[in-house]
Amino acid sequence: MNESSTIIRQVRRLVAYYQSLGIDSYPRMPAIESLVFGSHARGGRSSGCTAPVAAATASVITPEPGQGETLAQIREDLGECRRCRLHENRAHIVFGQGDPEADLLVISDSPGLSDDESGELLTRMLVAIDRSRDRVYLTSLVKCLPPAGRKPQSEEIRTCLPFLHRQIAAVSPRVICVMGTEAARLFTEKKKSLSQLRGRFHDFTDRTGKKIPLIVTYHPDFLIKNQEMKKASWADLQMIHRKLQSG
Repeated sequence: MNESSTIIRQVRRLVAYYQSLGIDSYPRMPAIESLVFGSHARGGRSSGCTAPVAAATASVITPEPGQGETLAQIREDLGECRRCRLHENRAHIVFGQGDPEADLLVISDSPGLSDDESGELLTRMLVAIDRSRDRVYLTSLVKCLPPAGRKPQSEEIRTCLPFLHRQIAAVSPRVICVMGTEAARLFTEKKKSLSQLRGRFHDFTDRTGKKIPLIVTYHPDFLIKNQEMKKASWADLQMIHRKLQSG
């Protein structure tokens, strides 16, 4: 690890500690101005104002990632995240689970695919295409479960999205399966219904430039409430299976 990376990690821990104490600003001293605002700080002179912790968080806690980073490094960068209001009601962060070198990456709208009924259905769906849960990598648009079962809001999704794109690049799967309307519209960049988006592969290019076939399908929660749509979901799964089998 180089010196700059070590400094970034140390500052990140310090910022997280201050935030946990409820400190939301720093005295605006020359050294802090230089760290947070770079070379454009006011000639190194203190203005007597305060520099928000949020600004330090934006510039330090989410550095531009390098090539070849691991999921563990991305999770460390995420830290005990307080970047959006979802942290106020969360029990814990749901970063992702499964094989970090999986050929199939599954992305859902929000955490919850470990819940009893939806989790069991997901397991059966994966088994149907010769995959166990530990052979795929599961993650979601946001890393905290929204309260009262609501959908994640656009601001919350935007906040988590850089980390999700880094996860995709780190896993580097052969196929991505997106489950749920919010994730489907985001990754296809089309304002259509999921029924219009499913049934075919879409083009997706990760942050490293790798092109990955992406397919969208119904979320297990939706299938539990709409049993008649399982046939369509099965057709999507078969497409994934054939793509993975094609070598």
